[in-house]
Amino acid sequence: PTEPLISKPQKKHKPKRKYTKEPEVPPTKSQARHNVPLPSPSRDPLPSGEDSLKLKELMDLCTNLSNKVLDLESEVIDIKST
Repeated sequence: PTEPLISKPQKKHKPKRKYTKEPEVPPTKSQARHNVPLPSPSRDPLPSGEDSLKLKELMDLCTNLSNKVLDLESEVIDIKST
């Protein structure tokens, strides 16, 4: 009686990922037109509750605006395809 050969499962070697630098994106026309300097970062180690609330409001606003842009881009694609 021959015994079946049992092979060990081979480990899969994942190729090492090289660190890739974030691509530099040139400013868009609208950004260049509205060249507004960003406020310097706060020196407070912990932002006050009011600052934290403003940050959350700004993050929500950015998210909403980003979603609106995506919706409008989709709408443009739909209009072009009809």
